[in-house]
Amino acid sequence: DFRCFAHSFPASAMQAVIHIDADSFFAQVECARRNVSFQLPVAVQQHQDIIAINTPGKAAGVKKHMKPAAARDLLQAVQGRLLHVYCDPSGRVSYKPYRKASQKLVALLRSMLQPEDVIEVASIDEVYILRQGVSPVQVHSFIAQIRHECKEQLGLIVSAGVAWNKVLAKLASAAAKPAGCRVLATLEEVDAFLALTPATKLPFLGTKAQQLTDMGIASVADLQRVSTDMLRHHCKVTEQRAIQVLAFAHGKDDRRVEEKGPPQSYSTHTSFTEWARPQFDSITGQATGQVLKPIGHDGFDRFLAFAKDIARELLDRVAEVPGRQPQTLTAVVRVPSGKERSQSAPFPSIVRAGSIASVEDDLNVLKFAKVINELVKTLLPADEVLKRVSIVLTNLSKPGVKATLHSFFNPRVNEPRVAVEQSPCFETSSASEQLDNVTFDSQEHADAFQDSPPELVLTSQLLNDATHPEPNDGAG
Repeated sequence: DFRCFAHSFPASAMQAVIHIDADSFFAQVECARRNVSFQLPVAVQQHQDIIAINTPGKAAGVKKHMKPAAARDLLQAVQGRLLHVYCDPSGRVSYKPYRKASQKLVALLRSMLQPEDVIEVASIDEVYILRQGVSPVQVHSFIAQIRHECKEQLGLIVSAGVAWNKVLAKLASAAAKPAGCRVLATLEEVDAFLALTPATKLPFLGTKAQQLTDMGIASVADLQRVSTDMLRHHCKVTEQRAIQVLAFAHGKDDRRVEEKGPPQSYSTHTSFTEWARPQFDSITGQATGQVLKPIGHDGFDRFLAFAKDIARELLDRVAEVPGRQPQTLTAVVRVPSGKERSQSAPFPSIVRAGSIASVEDDLNVLKFAKVINELVKTLLPADEVLKRVSIVLTNLSKPGVKATLHSFFNPRVNEPRVAVEQSPCFETSSASEQLDNVTFDSQEHADAFQDSPPELVLTSQLLNDATHPEPNDGAG
């Protein structure tokens, strides 16, 4: 029983679950990238959404998901800054600098662990650490060391929470922000803590504020008197999720801290504008004079710029664990009505993956980009424009038998997807209906292509004509 373990936790020093969370992670990384003081009020914008705010920014009244124009007005009034997330040369949002900062954080934490410790990467800005045979005082010392090293070596401010399970540790770290540490070591501390913690802080309830208010629920402790059926009915969650949430509300969590190992899939998701509209500077809010245009079948010369950035990002992520090759490539295309089409097939053999060289080789990136470009074009109905494109690499393993491009465009799996509203799917068209000869951005690329294996030369008819793209002429 978790309550018996709670009483024995400080005395027996059996184990501690530590949750490390970087404060306003995206804002910290952007401030470092742009040499902006993190002491200023700062918020981070992604398209027309606010995704991160530091503590001074919150004090200025900025809230997540508010309109960027409103956030900019609030920040300018207190000499703050509204920063846009990093974008690739095409204008497409990329999380590359945030992933790199996350990798450095995890590597630093690993270097500070004892052999018997376990670390679990929970997300881009948070990790769990299981440490056994320690007392709360020793945990305090360890966390103080972590916070010091993160600040000194990485320039990152982190907060920490410690308890005997994951949900309590995560709630504790949230309560410790900014730049703090909270230890829950006794049952009495937990009871008092849950009575003061808003119920919306629990997993799965972050968007259920109104429903919880209607139920008369304010704190996590208030949920302890709620039945599973009541939570299901009012919050519209499944029975299994309701049972889990109520266990969390009682401080119970049997999830283990586990090393997850390298990812078995990587994905990118890029959104596009549905109509032509003026482009605004992400910092000043002023019109740039450029126009963001939707991408239909007449715009795939512009889409190739996005495809290059997508290809390079995915190859870069695969190379994070050298020596592995994705076995399956999937593309999902969504149009403004919400309807989706998807196609999966073996990863094409003409594209190298799994090494830094594959990322730095511009021709290799171009080959992959052309495959993505043609596949997306094949999936997009003739009278539609792109709303969202997802490219997914799965089943990463050591290289084996590679697929040809012919097998890619004649896949074993070709299953259209239906959007949430269960709209009818578009019918699948043949990739060979809209294929042109390949052109390259330079003679060097053309010569290299001619020197490629016969398989690549023969598949030149399957690749879309690639003219010079206009980098910032679409919305990513």
